[in-house]
Amino acid sequence: MADTKIIVGSCSKTGKRFVIEARKELMDYKAINFIELPKSEGSKLRSDIAVTKIVSGKNLIPCRYCGSRKVSGCNCSQIRRQCRSTDAYDFQCMYCGSMTIEQPKSANPKIYVSPAHYDDIGEVLGSMNLTYKPYPNSLDCDVLFINCGSHIDVSASDLTNFVRNGGCLYASDLASEYISKSFPGLITYTNTGKTGKVMADVVDEELMQIIGNKIEINFDLPVWSVVSSTKGKVLLKGAAGTSYSGIPIMISQTYGNGTVFYTSFHNHSQASEKEKMLLQLLLLKQFSSNSDMTLEQMGALMGLNISAIKRKFGKE
Repeated sequence: MADTKIIVGSCSKTGKRFVIEARKELMDYKAINFIELPKSEGSKLRSDIAVTKIVSGKNLIPCRYCGSRKVSGCNCSQIRRQCRSTDAYDFQCMYCGSMTIEQPKSANPKIYVSPAHYDDIGEVLGSMNLTYKPYPNSLDCDVLFINCGSHIDVSASDLTNFVRNGGCLYASDLASEYISKSFPGLITYTNTGKTGKVMADVVDEELMQIIGNKIEINFDLPVWSVVSSTKGKVLLKGAAGTSYSGIPIMISQTYGNGTVFYTSFHNHSQASEKEKMLLQLLLLKQFSSNSDMTLEQMGALMGLNISAIKRKFGKE
């Protein structure tokens, strides 16, 4: 079933690995089955989704010691016998704090970044304690960032196939040429903007819940790529009453198994604290684009304090 996923857990004491079958209920997943993996399959299976917390469904019994339903969340192992790898299967292992929930590849993506130029997305990644490597003329990564004004050696067809096969591409401002060549018709650019501050409407619902419905963007370059039309989902657009009213500023679009993100603004030396936080949130949207996680869930997984961002924008 589409709403059922596999989560893999491992015991730090015994080395055993387990499969948790989880079903989506509203916005969260609940465990509906718990199975020990045989050694022959133990090293092959990986979690389908990233989760920070999960509880058992009503069809399963709770922890027999304390009644908790929090998977990998109780300390009842302290009153149990010393566990061994030869022990028989025990359903209680699902609740034991010694079991670690293994995160999928999407929670620890391989990231390549083009050289910094007018944009320096590497600085934003560093502020989130995320590891990345300079683009090595190869697309064997999960996420590729192309900074505004930088140039990389990649063909349009290779970039198209990278995203179609599940990769995530981020391009900012003057890197628009890579979007135009690799994804013709997705976004069209027919004008250039000028230096100055622009009030923007927040269109994306998730972003709106965190930062509110408006944000001021500072365009630091004398020219920047202005979007005339897009087939993608608009996340941010110029506010009514501005010179760029209704113009998309931040866009995302699923393509094949992957996702394309484009933003007309970027990280620069004059970027405000709020702008930098917005870019952090955009990165979270990229990392969660191929998962079932919300921005807040992905933020918790990656250690970004979403509550602090909400307070900065007056949302808490």
